[in-house]
Amino acid sequence: MSSSPTIRAGEAGARQARGGDAPAGAARTGEARAGEADGPDTAHDERRSRRWHRWVEAALVYREPRVLAMLFLGFSSGLPFYLYFQTLSAWLRQSHVALATIGLLSLAGMFYSLKFVWAPVVDRWGLPGLTRWLGRRRSWMLLAQVG
Repeated sequence: MSSSPTIRAGEAGARQARGGDAPAGAARTGEARAGEADGPDTAHDERRSRRWHRWVEAALVYREPRVLAMLFLGFSSGLPFYLYFQTLSAWLRQSHVALATIGLLSLAGMFYSLKFVWAPVVDRWGLPGLTRWLGRRRSWMLLAQVG
């Protein structure tokens, strides 16, 4: 191999696969070799730094008022279900209601827990007849209220 600054694409790929500028039979060690600008730890630290910066950028999105409002509304919409079903089951236990009956009532909360399964169906498909009259979301709301 020549030591010219111009490296052909095939040589560059082979060097990267071996671990940098090391000769074909040489093992990569933790210390910097002669001719290398950076040690192997520098590249690892740089990747870690880039990854950390991406996490920070993603977290900074939550400082925007609209995103904060949606986060608060999403949390608060699920909180009543949890409080209601936990309190209801405690009251029913104190009232000596059969455990099978309490379990049957807790199935109502299961549909909210599995919302990630049925929500795409509600978002994608309309109800025949009702969708033209009320629109997709209102027709699903009417069906949920009637059901």
